[in-house]
Amino acid sequence: VKISLRDRYKFDGNINREMLNLAIPVAFERVIHQSGQMVVTGLATGLGNVAVAAHQLANTAESICFMPTFGFSVASTTMVSQSVGAGDKDLAKTYARLSIKYGVIIMIFSASLMFIFAPQLMSLFIKDEEVIALGALVLRIQAFGEIGLAGEIRMVNNCEQRIKESERLGFKRCIIPRQNIKNLPAGEFKNIEIIGVRNIREAFEAAID
Repeated sequence: VKISLRDRYKFDGNINREMLNLAIPVAFERVIHQSGQMVVTGLATGLGNVAVAAHQLANTAESICFMPTFGFSVASTTMVSQSVGAGDKDLAKTYARLSIKYGVIIMIFSASLMFIFAPQLMSLFIKDEEVIALGALVLRIQAFGEIGLAGEIRMVNNCEQRIKESERLGFKRCIIPRQNIKNLPAGEFKNIEIIGVRNIREAFEAAID
């Protein structure tokens, strides 16, 4: 893509409307997410300075365990996308399956390290023994949550409206959580194929077929 300052730029009303239709729901989602984090922090504040410090530092330490998975996800997305772009769906499916397999292994390994070395992780950020002890307890609780991330696709809100917007934008296929299927009106969507999935593996298969 080449961009030149000599080109003439003008606003396109249709493109701007489509951008807003996509951006506004995402903005609201982020506002709600961040508001929830503020509420949790506020609740921790009521428990005292030690609880606040342990909460914040435990979340920071937990993010370290996510870093290998994030890096792996970028590589996986690149390999799958290249295969799809090259028209080799079988290779794309192979990469997708391997991505799921190794992603689960990495998460279990990271969670195990987080559980075993929780005090050591906390001590990287602070030397207060009370904060380290409380933060280590938080990390060990979070470690069980990481292992429980089995790739399940959960129900989402406003699914019908999202499908309508996808249909309006010209999409021909929509992959949604299987739990949402039962709440959709029968015969409502005729110009878009709706596929219900239970987990990441099924979503990969549906997206690549």
